[in-house]
Amino acid sequence: MAERRRFLERVKGSSDAEALWLQQLFDFVREHLGPAPSEDGPAPSVSELSLDLVRILQENSASRSLPVSYSLVSVATLLSLQRVPCVSRLSWSTEQHRAAVREAEQIPGLRPLPRVKLLLIGRLCRGRDLKLTDASGELSCQSQVSLWSASPDQVVFLPHWNYIPHNAPGRGRLELVAPPLPLCPAPRQREGAGLGPALSVHQAATFLLQHRSRGRGSAGSGLRGGRVSVKGVVSAVCPLLDIGGTTFFILSLRQSSSEVHVVIKDGSCRLWWSRVVHVGMSVHVTELRACTLRSWSGNSVLSATDQSELTVVQTVLSEPEPDHTGQSKPGVQQTDQSQLHFEEAETMDQSEAEAMGEDQSELRGTSVISYQGAVTQVLSRGAGLYVIDRKVGLCLANQPPPSRDLRPGDVVQVCNVHVLLRPSPAHSPIMLCCCLRSSVTVTAFSPGYHGDREEEEHCPGDGVLPRLLLEKDVGVAEYLWMCHVTSRLRDSLASRGQQCVCLLSWRILQSVIPKPRSLHRDIYREMMDSPHSCRLTQAGPAPSLPHVLSVAELRSRLLSLCWSSLRLRSLLPPDGQSLNYAQLNAALSWSRLRLQSERRDHDTPPGEGEELLTGRRPLLVVGLLELPTEGSEAQTLQLRDSSGTISCVVTEEQSAPFSTAWIGCLVCVRSFSMVTERFIQSEFPSYEHLEQERFVTQRDARLYLQFSLVQVTVLSPSVSMTIQLRQEAESEQRKRQKLQDEEAGGGARACVSVVIRAGQKEGVARRNVGAGSELAFTLRAAAIGPVVTWGRDPKNRPIAEREVAPGEEKGLTLSFCGAPCRWFPMLQRGRFYRLVALDAEDPSVLIGCAVAGQTGVELHADSALQVRPDWRIHSVPCPLAAAPESCDLSSISDVINSRADLVSFQGLVLDRVGVADRSQDTAHTGTRLTVCDSDGRSLHVYLDLSHTPFTPGLLPGNSLMFSRVQRRVSRSGAVYCSSVPVSCVSVVSIGQSSAPAPPPLPMMLLGQWGEEGGASVARVRGHVVCVLFVQLQWSCSRCERVFSSGSCSSVQCGSASSVFQAKAKAVLDDGSAEAHVTFYNPLVQTLLRLDDTQWAGLQRALRVKGHVQAQPRGRGLSTQVGGRDLDPLQTLLLCFCAEALIGSFSLTCRLQRSPRCTELRRVIRGDRDFMTQTPRPLQLTCVHLERS
Repeated sequence: MAERRRFLERVKGSSDAEALWLQQLFDFVREHLGPAPSEDGPAPSVSELSLDLVRILQENSASRSLPVSYSLVSVATLLSLQRVPCVSRLSWSTEQHRAAVREAEQIPGLRPLPRVKLLLIGRLCRGRDLKLTDASGELSCQSQVSLWSASPDQVVFLPHWNYIPHNAPGRGRLELVAPPLPLCPAPRQREGAGLGPALSVHQAATFLLQHRSRGRGSAGSGLRGGRVSVKGVVSAVCPLLDIGGTTFFILSLRQSSSEVHVVIKDGSCRLWWSRVVHVGMSVHVTELRACTLRSWSGNSVLSATDQSELTVVQTVLSEPEPDHTGQSKPGVQQTDQSQLHFEEAETMDQSEAEAMGEDQSELRGTSVISYQGAVTQVLSRGAGLYVIDRKVGLCLANQPPPSRDLRPGDVVQVCNVHVLLRPSPAHSPIMLCCCLRSSVTVTAFSPGYHGDREEEEHCPGDGVLPRLLLEKDVGVAEYLWMCHVTSRLRDSLASRGQQCVCLLSWRILQSVIPKPRSLHRDIYREMMDSPHSCRLTQAGPAPSLPHVLSVAELRSRLLSLCWSSLRLRSLLPPDGQSLNYAQLNAALSWSRLRLQSERRDHDTPPGEGEELLTGRRPLLVVGLLELPTEGSEAQTLQLRDSSGTISCVVTEEQSAPFSTAWIGCLVCVRSFSMVTERFIQSEFPSYEHLEQERFVTQRDARLYLQFSLVQVTVLSPSVSMTIQLRQEAESEQRKRQKLQDEEAGGGARACVSVVIRAGQKEGVARRNVGAGSELAFTLRAAAIGPVVTWGRDPKNRPIAEREVAPGEEKGLTLSFCGAPCRWFPMLQRGRFYRLVALDAEDPSVLIGCAVAGQTGVELHADSALQVRPDWRIHSVPCPLAAAPESCDLSSISDVINSRADLVSFQGLVLDRVGVADRSQDTAHTGTRLTVCDSDGRSLHVYLDLSHTPFTPGLLPGNSLMFSRVQRRVSRSGAVYCSSVPVSCVSVVSIGQSSAPAPPPLPMMLLGQWGEEGGASVARVRGHVVCVLFVQLQWSCSRCERVFSSGSCSSVQCGSASSVFQAKAKAVLDDGSAEAHVTFYNPLVQTLLRLDDTQWAGLQRALRVKGHVQAQPRGRGLSTQVGGRDLDPLQTLLLCFCAEALIGSFSLTCRLQRSPRCTELRRVIRGDRDFMTQTPRPLQLTCVHLERS
């Protein structure tokens, strides 16, 4: 009490408030900062500390008076009570504080640090880290200023500091913005005074060479007892490393071309040097000993001892001057010529970076520079990725995790950092990558914080990606790509909870690059070799890594591209200008845009819209494979993430069989095709009106993906998939034990099951159920054994012996209606499945109801079973005792020659058109597919999809399996097929994005064509014997009547649109027989040998009259009919017909009518007449014409 009285007498407050505040100050110093032993002399008393503290507070206060509005706070109180980041600066005026707030608000998304009126004093201790301590506790510190003026364990006052609390209670970090002010400082010598002799860096390097050659110390200038002092400029400060329980860092000194390395280990108690020594300082280090570092090829280095001292002699690169807020202004240090390219590289936007070819995307020769700038964005703290100055990327992954996380607004100085140009399209074009020789120093702390989003970049697996970088030795491009994929997956898989997705990105990288290139890392050579060598300097060409899209992004891009790339004229056939109203709008009613996720042939230009969607980079998509939901637009599998769902057409391969175990798996699809089917309802009058969008009344698009299971990588397997993968590794005894455990139950849900073999499956269609209609289908199956009771769901485990009864198979018809229809894409003919009814113990649940019949009548109908929504179906391996089911698939040739009513076959789709008119002799409407087999035989299949959900995958290039379609014969004798309610169409394999080339057509002789089983389309070669007639007409696009003088000839029509149509019929002879061939529209122009100018002139000349027809008389040409002259236009056409008789033709024709009878024909030879029976000529329609 006497000491406090003496203190209050020496420092008298001008008011009662100041007197009370001084008493509290003295009591605080006595309680938390009592006298402590000092190396420089006797410790100052509490009164001396209090007096000096009052002096410092008055000197630094803005009003030069006692800051009674401020409160002294202990370390423990600050840690426990302060939960929000804050800043305290005693010398701030109101205007200076407002200026600091405005500066922080200029950084996007940053909140200014709230100001608190707290005073911090304590002892600044130097250990591995800087810490502020008092009697209540300790607090980690980091300083942006030099601390050489403060003696170890000296009591200091902090005039300007930031406090950043951690998430964990009782933890935080203190940022020293201004130099600490010592209380009662001991007198110190001026900087660099009293230093003894020291070796230069060049002399030290010579000394180390001698030490290595002799294996012992060498006498020389500056040596005392085997110890040496060295002075030089700091060229590198390597980060703290912990290897084998030993913590150390390496300090490099340079003079001209000579360089020596100083190893500082934890035993020397000098690890704190790494926090205060920076590149560019001129230092004097004493009491160093020479040693041999075996890990560095036996080279010699200097090592610090317990007596070593480091003194700053001069700072070569001065620190930036602080402004009025106390923050340092960022500036660029002197660099090499590589930094001059920053301005050029920053102008490259993301689209240009993605559009770079493989020859430009490789990692360029890296340069080592020093750079200073402000952190503007934290990409991933755990991965060590930041953005500086909004244009330069910073990667710290090759270094140990920093003791302090960088925050937006921090000004950092990065020395000895590698500059990589365009290492990854997903990141900045300029990337600064640190190695173990690089150093990162915060020269100015951020004036703000992110508020509630301060920790949003953290992941439960923070640090996993850098650990993978070190353990797997992947390159920089691969690492940056993994970081980008991790951030994308964190957003798209948000519904999976707070799970680490870092390992998923590594699995995806392994699937994309099965054997990532391995770059050996030698940390000692990386830190000390000259010239410098590390994995960053060994980086080669960057691989072409794919771009990961979420389902919502994929759907959005496809939907936008599907309409922006649409050109209506490209959807029409070559004779599109001659189509009438009905034919034109029917041709526009359906189209598709099909893109590949990757370009397999890089020598060919990208297809329609491909470059706009993929940016010349392959695509990846990640999601959960699921069954279709009840409201799905298509009864196919779905790929889902947190952003949305998309339908998928999935096909199987021998190495990846189709199984229910895929349901629920998190998968990565490496290669797939993206399909957009466009449906347009339009009322275009004619071809000339296609540019007017007002005639489009409605349009819709359906999006889905197509891929094979061999292109799928399982990232996180489902329970069933895990069981399937473990089956092969388990012994038979272990499998039997598991089955016994499942029969016992163990508290799980009891169930009953039956094993079935799938048979014929009908297609999904809307059917009347009760008062309304629902989607439904039926499956004919065979139960290969009895109903079995289980203690828990056996899922897809191997079939037990008690589930199979050889020779006792029972027919069963399963009915799926409503929600159970989701199983439709999983049920394949000939496969075995386990049908499970949960929460049931009565076997009769899975025994179908027999069909009732009259007495004495034998029924052959199968039992019927209604599948319930809560039942489950699991794929199971084929049992050895089960008899294989015979396959009744036919080839297209067999279908053509068959007499069966319902047929099943497989074929490749060549073409798909919408049939909306009845001009064909089949008079069929709907969708027409042209399919062929390996023999080249083709067939038309008409599908009525009006009562079925959307069926994806019916595209040219895909192979389809048609089950139980009806075989029909047209009036002309052509065989075609059409769907019936029991028909089912499924996709067997997926083709390329472009339409497949049709198989070569057979070359036929007219005398042999038309025989039973012949082709419907073939090639013929011959010459035109005569032209039977030529007809040119302007027809009304609505009613197809003659359109003359600008109006339709029908009074009721009133249409103002017309189309030009041409038709000709000629007799073709190939030496074996004759045929009547009909030509339409552009083929008439080729037949008559007319060029485009002549053809356009004929159309103009016919505008007024509207119709003309020329009929040559017999096999000669005449210009008179019935003694009167022909119309000049008819005469011109007859002259053109003469041109058709010159030369031979190569035609592709379709058989319209084969000869079924003969006709009596008169033949004159000289003076004799002959009457003979000859077959009627073939009736053909030309689809392609070439002149030989």
